[in-house]
Amino acid sequence: MAAILSSVICIFMISSLILLLGLPNNNNNISIPRGHNYNINQINYHHMELILTWVPTFCKMKQCLPSAPIDFTLHGLWPADNAGVSLTYCPPPSPPIDLTPLFNTLRADLELIWPTVTPFMSSQDLWEHEYKKHGLCAFPLLSAQQYFRSAIQMTGNMDLLHFFSNKNILPSDHTAYTRTQITGAAREAMGNQRFDIYISCKHFNRTHDKLYEIHLCLDQMVTNYMTCPQSPLFRGCSPGKLILLPPSM
Repeated sequence: MAAILSSVICIFMISSLILLLGLPNNNNNISIPRGHNYNINQINYHHMELILTWVPTFCKMKQCLPSAPIDFTLHGLWPADNAGVSLTYCPPPSPPIDLTPLFNTLRADLELIWPTVTPFMSSQDLWEHEYKKHGLCAFPLLSAQQYFRSAIQMTGNMDLLHFFSNKNILPSDHTAYTRTQITGAAREAMGNQRFDIYISCKHFNRTHDKLYEIHLCLDQMVTNYMTCPQSPLFRGCSPGKLILLPPSM
């Protein structure tokens, strides 16, 4: 009898410790895709990143629609930590958010700044995917409505290709540019030459990379641009290589 009582007390103490420390138990497991950042307690993020994709580079890797523009288009709006690592697949609220009424309200604006460029995913599927993968990690500080309205406002005010053209950075298979030239044009578009940004590239050859994406950092509420924090991530732009903006798909 004493042994049984001792076992019960031991189990009770272990269960209490689990609750106190917030350790996971088998009844609270959440299935998530492998290879993605995830923290069930993650409700804080350091900044947001507006990710703008150079469409021709993307379309050299994936099949694209004939209507895909030779321009930058919005990939997503990503919460990130203080090392520039994006937060993904955070747990959804209960009850889950119904995005359909919001999409119906914002559809025209979203189609303008955030269109799909592939035949395999509709624009609405793209928006929903990006929100579930990234946007939920800014919830509840940013509501779904704030998230999508912020994406519309900040992307609508960001004509990145215009600022590239003003700096004579033009789409070309032959004329390449330095990293400093690329980041300088993006900083001018942000209105602050001191801000650090991230850029990502795809390999072209031993001397050149292709520009893939521009990451512009904003504060948590997507109100003001800010400098991107130092990041250990390698985003594909090799030191010393020149960077091309492919002019076609």
